[in-house]
Amino acid sequence: MLFSIRYSEVSGGGVSNFSSYKGQPIELTKIDDKTLEFKLPVVNQLFIYRLANMNVIPEHGFDGDATIVKTSDYMITPGMATSGPFQVAEVNADSIVYTARDDYYGGKPKVDKVVCKVLGAGGTKQVAFESGELSYMRVITAEDLEKYSADPDNYNITSISEGRLNYLQLNPYGPVMSTLSDDARKAIFLALNQEEIIMAAYGSEELARPANSILVPDQSMYDPDCPGYTQNIEEAKALAESSGLAGKTINYIYNADRAGMDAVAIVIQQQLANIGVNVSVRGLDSPTFFSTFWGKGSGNGNEKTWDLGSNGWDSQYGRTIVQAGFYLNSAEQWGWSEKICNLTDQINETNDQDEYNELAKQLQRECLEEYRMYPLPYPNYVMVSHKNVSGLDTIPIVPEFADYASITVE
Repeated sequence: MLFSIRYSEVSGGGVSNFSSYKGQPIELTKIDDKTLEFKLPVVNQLFIYRLANMNVIPEHGFDGDATIVKTSDYMITPGMATSGPFQVAEVNADSIVYTARDDYYGGKPKVDKVVCKVLGAGGTKQVAFESGELSYMRVITAEDLEKYSADPDNYNITSISEGRLNYLQLNPYGPVMSTLSDDARKAIFLALNQEEIIMAAYGSEELARPANSILVPDQSMYDPDCPGYTQNIEEAKALAESSGLAGKTINYIYNADRAGMDAVAIVIQQQLANIGVNVSVRGLDSPTFFSTFWGKGSGNGNEKTWDLGSNGWDSQYGRTIVQAGFYLNSAEQWGWSEKICNLTDQINETNDQDEYNELAKQLQRECLEEYRMYPLPYPNYVMVSHKNVSGLDTIPIVPEFADYASITVE
């Protein structure tokens, strides 16, 4: 684990979430070969989450040199050290093959081999699934859901919450939005009809549910009574006029590699036209989108080329605010007020559960009042599998990140 922490410092430019917090060092003490003690300068609710999700890197695979991890072939070489129920047997251009371990602490898996394949979207994937090349696949359209649900003799349908929030982001450094008053943000949000957007993109509430908060129902501090946003066209029109937004053309980017994002963009474009706002839409491939969307707000990068963007984050489960906490503390990048940043810090730095829940409830409502990020859907992860595949319904999280030991193929 110490080697993994050293690597996190190397990859983070000398800074790591495991060795420092708010510029203060975290004390690390090796107790014995199996025990490492962490002493934080203050309480940090996110630390346990980060620790539990640390990617442990085998020191012996890199001869103890953390600086060569990124350039080494070790992590793409069959036989690499792994800790799960399967070990890597093959690494191919279009697939990774895993074989069951005999020495897994939880017992030998029920299937001997798992093959993860890279396939094209849409029809290519469906052909592979229906021919038996794939055992299961994700369902992303209402049409496919209806098709496979209508054939229960051959297929199983399994649906779980993805623990994810998809959202619309306003860029405070955008070429148009940076020149207008706060009322311009409010005008955009009040012009939107969330239900129309979600139905156009997903077509079924089994695939996605309307979001009312920056947090997700899978988190214990989620507030089901958080009001979300409600469309008000007349107020939106008035604010668009008074703020100078009406008649402007704003730039919208989305990830063209993500299902449904194109439909979301088109409907938002249509809805903003109703208040006299033109929207220029650009779909970007994943690498281009993320480098554009996440560019530092105060820098000179691509972030100044767009005003609106749709994205999603994995909120995870449990009682920490995780991704939302990271996002809401990025005041410089996203324009959040000092009040929001302070609330986020207070939530992360309290051990009192009642205070934690109350602060989280306040945070969810305060965020809405700043009109910077519009929660759209909470997507579900819906799968179709062949009838001989069972155990998917016992997995509480997206299967790609789960323990495959519970899956059975007859």
